[in-house]
Amino acid sequence: MKNCLTFLGVLCVVLFGQIGHSLAVYSVSGVAVEAEGDTALMAKEQALAAGQVEAFRRLLKDIAGSNPIGTTELTVEEVLPFVEGISIESEKTTATKYIGTIGVQFDEKAVRSFLSTQQVQHLTTFPPSLLVIPQYVKGDTTLTLGSENPLYAALQGQRDFAPFYRAVIPNGGADEIAQIEAGLASEGLPSLAPLLSTYKKDCVMLLRMEENEGGYWTISSSFYPQRMMESQTVYKKFKSDSSNKQAVASYMSKAVFQEMESKWRQNKTDSLNGKQVLYLRVPVSSLEEWHQIEKQINGWSFFDSVVLRGIYLPQVLVEVSYKSSISDVEQQLFKLGWKLTPDASGNGAMLTRRIVYE
Repeated sequence: MKNCLTFLGVLCVVLFGQIGHSLAVYSVSGVAVEAEGDTALMAKEQALAAGQVEAFRRLLKDIAGSNPIGTTELTVEEVLPFVEGISIESEKTTATKYIGTIGVQFDEKAVRSFLSTQQVQHLTTFPPSLLVIPQYVKGDTTLTLGSENPLYAALQGQRDFAPFYRAVIPNGGADEIAQIEAGLASEGLPSLAPLLSTYKKDCVMLLRMEENEGGYWTISSSFYPQRMMESQTVYKKFKSDSSNKQAVASYMSKAVFQEMESKWRQNKTDSLNGKQVLYLRVPVSSLEEWHQIEKQINGWSFFDSVVLRGIYLPQVLVEVSYKSSISDVEQQLFKLGWKLTPDASGNGAMLTRRIVYE
């Protein structure tokens, strides 16, 4: 055990620079560690060991959605084979005590192989990370950033309001507020794309909450870019007589992110290599158009079988089976010029030609 812990300290130094070259979603950050030992070095080794185990537990919760394999009993020896590197985010030491925060990068292939061996269903694709723009509308008033916006205040008051999406909101400086409001008023979400590099996020999400007469509220989500987020669009209606608008906003936003996560997990979870069935609805204008599309579908190798279930012009229903993940199927179709939009629930989807702008 002593040799193992010493190796952890070396690993922390040697692999520090590798973090960031693997998928960010297999990197767990912000893990608080603390230990006390005979010396500061021994305390640090103990803290790093415990921190890696805790980080692995968090990772498994994210990708498996539960605690399916007794993670409470995991030891550092069991976790070590999955670790690619450790980064020290902050640290304080005394003669015998170590306190800090670490990030741990895990080997994606090793973790996924382990879960498959254990027959644990898990996510095959993580969602894009989000930069959330909270927008509050009441009558002629539209607010984005600032404490007068109850939705912004609600999200700001939560330390980690959507951890599954690694979501953040903008800082809310005067220049930033002006940029966002002008962009939304003119070109919409695409105009906010430069902010993605600033906040190191993948996708802009507009979370729009509207207060109407009679205590009725609506909340909806939209995204840029929309790739992989088509099934994540949510529209909800609420009724609340509460005068605490921030509390209403907090409740509504939580409902949106919970529904989004549920949809994502339903559509992006591994079937453990078993055959999966998908029912495709394909819009067509005529039988001649369908015959041309049918030839293409029968030639797609990522489908194991293709069965025509019905022709109900202007739509055709096709049953297909596949062994990969739904995200892999989406990507394959995207390359071929098609867009797959899975239903919010069940195993149905709409298959349409993708519009490509030259």
